[in-house]
Amino acid sequence: MDNPSLVTPWDMAAPSAPRRPLIALVDDFNEFKTVDLRSPESPTVHFHENLSAMIHVPHWWTQVFGWMAFIPKCAHLEGALLGILAHIPSDFDQVDGKYQLPAHVMNGWRNAECWMVNAMKGLSRFGALAPAYPSARGYLRAHASPSIAWREAHAAREIFLLWIGLFSYAVARADSTSYQEWNSFLVEKLQFHPSIIDLIRASDIGTCTHESRRVGTFIHLNNTDIRHTCQPSVRWFVDHNIPVWYQWDKYEIKRAEGNPYLSSIGPLPHQIEFQREEALSHIPTNLAKKYPNQIWEHFFQKRRECLTRLLFLEKPSERERRLNQEQIPPTKTAQVFVWDRDPDHLVREEVFVREREETLAEYGSQQKVYSSFWNQWDCCCAFGPPDASSSQEDEDAYKDADPFQNPKQYDEVIEQPPLQQPMIQPMTEEDYENANTLPDHYQDTLKGPRCTLQGLIDQVQHIMHERYGLVTPQTFNSQGLPSLTSKHRKFWLRWIGRLPTNKNEDVLHQFWNLDLVRFWVAFTEELQCRQNIQNINCDINMYHADSLTKSKRLQQICHVINIRDNERHDFNHPYKDDRKHIKTWYIFDFGVEATVPWKLAVTSASDALLVCRLDDRFLDIDIARYLAGRGIAFRTLASRAQIPLSPSVPEVDVYLPSRPQDYIFTQADYVAYLYFRARMLRRPRIRAAILRGGYFWRLVIGSVSLDEVLEGPIGGASMFSIEGDGKEFVDDKLSKHEMDLLCGTYMCGTSRANDTAFKSWWPPSSIIDNESTNQVYGEWSEWAEALYSTRVAEIRSGSAQPRPVSQWRNFLKGHKESTLLIRQTETLAVNFLIKHRPELRTTLIKCNAEW
Repeated sequence: MDNPSLVTPWDMAAPSAPRRPLIALVDDFNEFKTVDLRSPESPTVHFHENLSAMIHVPHWWTQVFGWMAFIPKCAHLEGALLGILAHIPSDFDQVDGKYQLPAHVMNGWRNAECWMVNAMKGLSRFGALAPAYPSARGYLRAHASPSIAWREAHAAREIFLLWIGLFSYAVARADSTSYQEWNSFLVEKLQFHPSIIDLIRASDIGTCTHESRRVGTFIHLNNTDIRHTCQPSVRWFVDHNIPVWYQWDKYEIKRAEGNPYLSSIGPLPHQIEFQREEALSHIPTNLAKKYPNQIWEHFFQKRRECLTRLLFLEKPSERERRLNQEQIPPTKTAQVFVWDRDPDHLVREEVFVREREETLAEYGSQQKVYSSFWNQWDCCCAFGPPDASSSQEDEDAYKDADPFQNPKQYDEVIEQPPLQQPMIQPMTEEDYENANTLPDHYQDTLKGPRCTLQGLIDQVQHIMHERYGLVTPQTFNSQGLPSLTSKHRKFWLRWIGRLPTNKNEDVLHQFWNLDLVRFWVAFTEELQCRQNIQNINCDINMYHADSLTKSKRLQQICHVINIRDNERHDFNHPYKDDRKHIKTWYIFDFGVEATVPWKLAVTSASDALLVCRLDDRFLDIDIARYLAGRGIAFRTLASRAQIPLSPSVPEVDVYLPSRPQDYIFTQADYVAYLYFRARMLRRPRIRAAILRGGYFWRLVIGSVSLDEVLEGPIGGASMFSIEGDGKEFVDDKLSKHEMDLLCGTYMCGTSRANDTAFKSWWPPSSIIDNESTNQVYGEWSEWAEALYSTRVAEIRSGSAQPRPVSQWRNFLKGHKESTLLIRQTETLAVNFLIKHRPELRTTLIKCNAEW
């Protein structure tokens, strides 16, 4: 054999036949040429050479190698399908004095190679030439030293990236040309489980969004060259977020004068790239995206500036937890972030739970930093020098000094990978815990000191003040207080969002015998019955010593806006007949005290009063952090002029999983959903889920940095655009499709043709927005957490199925006492604001979904 294959045409009979790749050469920036595949002068690339220089730079588009534009620049090797490729172990198995990958890793890689190669056979009718099999680099063999074994495994993984690029290109072509339903081919012909399709869609193979940055390609604008190379249109590349470069000179400018299409893709003067180096290493300006991640020096400087303020507000229990973590920094429970170059600046990305310890072991003691306040590790080779190498490592490096003195020793016939079903990497207990992590202050409520009698009293007293404005007096007359009924003892804690079943029976018995509890119960019953409360112990009473009428923040409410939601409001109907689609926001203006470039807005009058009740020392950023940490809905409204214009490229996958009628879901389906959700969590715009509060907040809070949320709007896709009174503010918003994906929604077949039923793992937005559900508590409560935890346990046990809307409505239906209590609290808050801030003029405006 001339040399082991780098490219494998599907029609080639023998895998050992000689093959040569097509490589685009750049002789000069103004003159490109492509080496002919049939030319004897084509460069020969041996499989054991380093492929990085060839696959990580763009080439000219050709029919057979155009797929290289889809190669990921920094692949996200994660999930149940590709996660096995994420890390190369540092400990190798020894076999007869040689070193090879651990058996489970080797088998996982082989399985990935087999299913990927065989799946591609059904998508190979686009004239593309495939790369070599990854096993050509010998990851299935044992090697003389650990360093050689590691290098060969690393090179094999580079070839896996080629296959990911090829597969991604084939999926994009199949989706856009209607060549075939590729997912049906995999399910019906190869017998893949339907969840495998979801996992492919959630990986770099099936996702063409901004976080999956691709190598890109040089393309032609000449019609003859376009036909000759079967090149797709510029719009097709942009729609799939593929960077493209094309020559734009006098000839193109002249053609564009009479060609609307060419005119529409012409760059602005400042967007034209003149240097070859820029063309090879940068995405053009008009395709750039705002990333919240920053250079690490600036990142830590901002944290130091923020830390002083946070320590000042730190509670004793939080300080104790932080100091304990400083003494022995956790390696499993702490989040681990790696700063990687992408491609010319450092980007901060979180690693999976199962990879935390292994990732920390890869960096020296001076290359990783632990932050106890955030409970996070940051790792980067630029932080400092590595630790001194061991004598064994030096010996291995010596053995590896010249590994290819005899390249022929690697020549062998690579066999066709057999057909295998993809192995789904199971999620570990740590993976599940990471997907369901709550902020630390919730741990104190669920497991900590608040489970004691005094803790329960403090917890309820805190709720009664923040939510309902009751300032519990030191002494009160217990005469005349109503006795507690069995209904009160069974349900009253639930009415205020607490969970009685996780409390000790002795604690509850003592709790219900307190006169203080009778006082609280009497107050909530008074709230349920009166439109204007006269209780002197309520802070909305102007005669109370701590009345909110004295609050400085009450005067900082600058706008009250009634918002028509375009997605639901019927503008042909009178306002009063469609009131349920009118939402009221209360916007604060902190004036010279503002520390952020956006304005805080809350979505109810009761939340506006809650803001007024918070610690007077809180700045606007502290208030927002408090709301974000408790699942309370709020907005960060910025002037439209502050948001950079974003490219008109797709940010959200249009894919929604589908299943046939009577399909029985398994845990594999839920695991696929979790990985799909994890992919969405990498997008900066997922901050919109935190801002929305409730169940969407709960689904993402374990994986989202509140610091990044509080940076302000990102832009680039679906947004609120509030116009009215001569002003305009914008903020990030979850689109309907994003909400469907986060909830784990499926399109399911029915007995009626062309009819679709929607089922989801978690409550859909239409149910969450219903004020009769348990979301009316205003924040993420103990009761909501109990429902969530029960649901997770049922899913993990395999006894739960995705639910239709009707079942979710019944599941989340709250007690009428809870609903009445919150409605009355909101009514009292609205009346209070009307009475004590009469100068606030309510503006009825239109809320656009996008801009």
